[in-house]
Amino acid sequence: MAISMALRNLSRRKGRTAAVLVAVALSSALLFATISIGNGLVSSVKERIDMTNIDVVLGGDIPQGISNGHSISRDMEGMEGVLSSSPMLFSHRTVRIDSESNTEGAFTPFPVGLVPGSARHILSESGFEAVDGWFSNPDDPHYANGTYNGPWMYEIGLIKALAQRLGVGVGDSVTVNVDGSWVLFNVSFIMTPNFGGVAGEGIYFAFFYLSELQSILGLDIVDGRVLDVVDTIAVVVTSEYRSDTGLFNSLVHELQERYPFYTLETRDELVRELESHMAMTEAFTTAIGGIGLVIGLLFVTTSMLVSVEERKWESAMLRAMGFSNLSVSRNFFIEAFIILVIGTIFGFGLGLVFRSFLAQYLLEQYGIRLVMHLLDSIVLFRYSLLALMLGSLASLYPAVKASRGSIAHSLKEAGL
Repeated sequence: MAISMALRNLSRRKGRTAAVLVAVALSSALLFATISIGNGLVSSVKERIDMTNIDVVLGGDIPQGISNGHSISRDMEGMEGVLSSSPMLFSHRTVRIDSESNTEGAFTPFPVGLVPGSARHILSESGFEAVDGWFSNPDDPHYANGTYNGPWMYEIGLIKALAQRLGVGVGDSVTVNVDGSWVLFNVSFIMTPNFGGVAGEGIYFAFFYLSELQSILGLDIVDGRVLDVVDTIAVVVTSEYRSDTGLFNSLVHELQERYPFYTLETRDELVRELESHMAMTEAFTTAIGGIGLVIGLLFVTTSMLVSVEERKWESAMLRAMGFSNLSVSRNFFIEAFIILVIGTIFGFGLGLVFRSFLAQYLLEQYGIRLVMHLLDSIVLFRYSLLALMLGSLASLYPAVKASRGSIAHSLKEAGL
């Protein structure tokens, strides 16, 4: 009886009902999508950490970086407990890359220089699965013991999203701007990691042999002095040192003493730092979704207050006929609850669609892969219940207001 009456009242004001439904659906969709995207980013970062075996990272300030990166890396590998040491250059300067099939103009990815053999040691099994192919030479031939007169391999690795934009695959060629000239490089591998470009300029990552990138960027030899600049040296320790905290801490202490002018971070420190940043991301996305939900619920409350004011005579008539205040309040509450349920259901579906669209867009355009799990849907279901609970609370005031006031005064105002 109460539900059928509520549906009849809602159908009498189709335009307003539709507007409120849309508001609830959109606010719910915003809540679900932002929270889900936030959870996806956090999961992506955690998976990115799991893709590597890095135990210690030696870092240098930009733009100076770490000089003599190759030799320092070799020294580290001679230390007891070090399984592998990989010098890498994550340059803040970009290079231009193009291809014959590309019609969008040259791209400017962030270049990454590495030594292929040692870099493979820092990838876990899941990291290997993200790579299709690899460099043909495990060494860094052009470095040639600091002379930088060894042969160029002219090989490059690309983030999958960038390869798609360039229209190339493994074995195809791209052109790289080297000293003002366009030089052919062979695509040796394509990677699908959980990190990618920066929105705005279509910036991605491209991977080079370390020495070749150093030569491209002028970080090899200057005025006869070998620079050999890198900005990161990633260290992988042996299983014995990884499992023994005392041995590991002694190795870290020794590294700090050997290289006091550079920053040193362990895997645990990096994880804590990333988790701190991701906690801020989660809080931000939840706040954005919460604001959207509050706006939607305010819309419901306002609409119901208007409806209560318009139907004061109807409420007074029901009370005069013997209906209790609780019955009158319940009728208005049920109307609001029906709108909340329908709007939340539509918002849930719309939020999932928007999440899927945004995740695919980030992957295709910028190489950022969001990790989505079934658990996300469970989390969203919980937030659906939360939205209904908050909506119910927001509807209580209009419902209670409908049963208050003088019956005689309300009927007199309505001319009855």
